[in-house]
Order: sequence, then C-alpha cells, then structure tokens
Amino acid sequence: LYSGRGGVARALVSGGCPWVLTFEIARSPAEDLLREDTREKILRLIELKAVKCVGSALVCKSFSVAVTPPVRSSRFPRGVPWMSAAMKEKVGEGNSMSDFNARIHSLCFASEDDLDGLVVYFWTENPDSSFLWRQKKYRRFRRPESSDLFRCDFCRFGTGWRKRTRVATNVPALKGLRMLCTCTK
Repeated sequence: LYSGRGGVARALVSGGCPWVLTFEIARSPAEDLLREDTREKILRLIELKAVKCVGSALVCKSFSVAVTPPVRSSRFPRGVPWMSAAMKEKVGEGNSMSDFNARIHSLCFASEDDLDGLVVYFWTENPDSSFLWRQKKYRRFRRPESSDLFRCDFCRFGTGWRKRTRVATNVPALKGLRMLCTCTK
C-alpha cells in the first residue's frame, strides 16, 4: 500500500514472490486509499487470506514532528484544535490512513488465532519519531522496546544518514529485531 515507485514490490518479485499487488494513487484514482470502496476491497482480500502479507509506509506529512507550526502534539496526537483550516484536511487524511492501517493490523493479528493455520502478515513503516506511533490505535507499538516492532537506522543499510525507523509488524523474523546505528563517526 502507498507503493510509491514500487521498490519493495520489485524486490519481492525478484526474490521469488509469484505476484505482488500494489496500490499507488499516482497511477489511478481507483487506487486512492482514502476511498472507502478501495479500502473495503483490501480488507476483504485480507479476510479471505488471498494475500500473505500487507506492507505499508503511510504517506502523511502531518505525522512529522518537524511540521512548523506544529499540527500535532503529545496532548493532541490527532491534531491540535488551533491548526489552520488548510491543515485540518491534511491532518484528517492522515488520521483516516492511520485508522485504516489499524484495521489491517487487527485483521492480521486476528488471523494468527484462526484454526486454519494461515496467517496474514503485515508491516507498517514510519519514522521512529512520527506522531503515528502516538495514535491511540497504535498503543502496542508505542514503546520502543515493544516486541511487535522492528527498529532500524538506515545507516545500517549503507546510507549516509541515520534516519531511525520503526516498523510495526507481526512477521516473526522481524518482531523484536533491532538494527540500530553502530557508526563511530
């Protein structure tokens, strides 16, 4: 979801996945994840276990702690009451995407309890300091030591910057994994 240039999808296919379904609004309005009909299709695919894994990197600039003037705070993680009218729409869209992804997480966690043994895995990525992690429905991912998180710094993968990132997940190989900066510079 929110596939951007499709780098993750291409890597999955080159790694042996038989097919990958992506959603990216830049390709088509029908792929807009703010549309309820599009969301219902995705949720139904998860319910039917027609997919093995759902990945997302929510695109929402209002979750950044760098937004000036601030439109979210610890006291108002869903948006400060005094924000401008222009920002209210952006914050509302971010909240909507956050809530949608929380529904996905719930369905995927519920699949772990099904007797059929088929689990739908998920991962949701955002910067470690993002207000996404302060949303009520993300409480289980809030603590940095949560076992439902993979946390990493991009410098561990060869970038010239750290960019600490948090990934909410139920993927067994990622849950609890930490790959934080070991640079000595």
